[in-house]
Amino acid sequence: MGTKVKKAIKYNTGITFRNSKIVITKSQYSKIGAYFPKDYELKSEYIYSYINTYDYIENLNQALSNTTHGFFENSNITFSLPFDQITVQKLSLPELNKRDLLSAINNQIDDLDEYFWTYRVLKSETQSQKGPNNILVIKIEKDIIEKYIKLFDKHKISLNSIVSEVDILEQFVSDLISNKIPKTMLAIDLENNFLKLSIFENNRMVFFRDVRLGFAEIIKPVLRKISYEGKEFEFDEEKAKEVLIENDIFDRKEKKDIPLDNIFFLLRPSLEKLVIEIQKTLQFYFKKSDSEINIASVLILGKLLQIKNVSSYFKESLNLPIEKPEFKANIVKIKHQNNISLQEAITMSAAASLETDNFSKTNLLPSYYITRKTHTSIVTILITFFLFWLLFILFLNVNYTKNIYTIK
Repeated sequence: MGTKVKKAIKYNTGITFRNSKIVITKSQYSKIGAYFPKDYELKSEYIYSYINTYDYIENLNQALSNTTHGFFENSNITFSLPFDQITVQKLSLPELNKRDLLSAINNQIDDLDEYFWTYRVLKSETQSQKGPNNILVIKIEKDIIEKYIKLFDKHKISLNSIVSEVDILEQFVSDLISNKIPKTMLAIDLENNFLKLSIFENNRMVFFRDVRLGFAEIIKPVLRKISYEGKEFEFDEEKAKEVLIENDIFDRKEKKDIPLDNIFFLLRPSLEKLVIEIQKTLQFYFKKSDSEINIASVLILGKLLQIKNVSSYFKESLNLPIEKPEFKANIVKIKHQNNISLQEAITMSAAASLETDNFSKTNLLPSYYITRKTHTSIVTILITFFLFWLLFILFLNVNYTKNIYTIK
């Protein structure tokens, strides 16, 4: 009886920058039963906090250096670019075949030689089939991509794809949260320097807008000395975040030893600015849709999850139901249950690596890298074939020699 050869397990690994952390997750599909779809389960993770004095490349280098190399074996690896480093250009183009569409996009991109780019078409079900398509062109400077590729090469990590957070968010909403997603939903995703606003119809992203207004700008008015009941309070960024996570500045009935009223009134103009941008986005969306559609609910994400009870403020300001994401148990481990911001970062990393037939991801990997990877794979196959062939010839030769001695 021969020894059973154990097949190599193929994992999906996602590497993301999210909520001031680098999150690296390894997940695996497993079939629940013969007639049931595949389930997606997170197997292991590495989480690293940003070092503020490092840039993105230096932070990622530190994270990869501290991650066991075996973690990446037998994996399809997807890297999600920090949103700060990409540019999203919005175009409105008529219905075209793929070749003409690529040509039309090419003609509208400035400094074409300096960027790698890809695109996705956003089209609402309510939009006229003959109307123009909304195109999101996602660009990144060639120099930045090449630095990342050199870094991954240095760590002997072979990438399958480089994606943007636009892709991740669609995967996240459609597959990895257990919220009952309504027909039409707005997602508010606040990062350190950007506000990203996305509208979904039946789990599909149909509208996207980014605004240079982030968490750093919102909390900036609080980073100062505040006098309260004869005491002086001084808030740096870390102290301000701690206060916002642990204290409800929107319901200040409970007497505290910290100036919550002062903090709320300092933050209020920034929060109002945020609401204005959200309202503008809804107006833009309704103008582009052929019929008036009500937004059924709002999902808050990113650094908004680090402000306690912020949902009550948005509910009152927008007059819409507000939800926080609920995470599936097969993605988030029990030890993270009390940290919703970390749960979200882990789930976003899992979403980066998710493979599905329902959605096609954009890929910013340069063609030369894909060609090089394909060439390496072909060479590996040829070498393997040659070694097997050599072993087979040796085996035949040994058998032939044995037969000669037997005849003698």
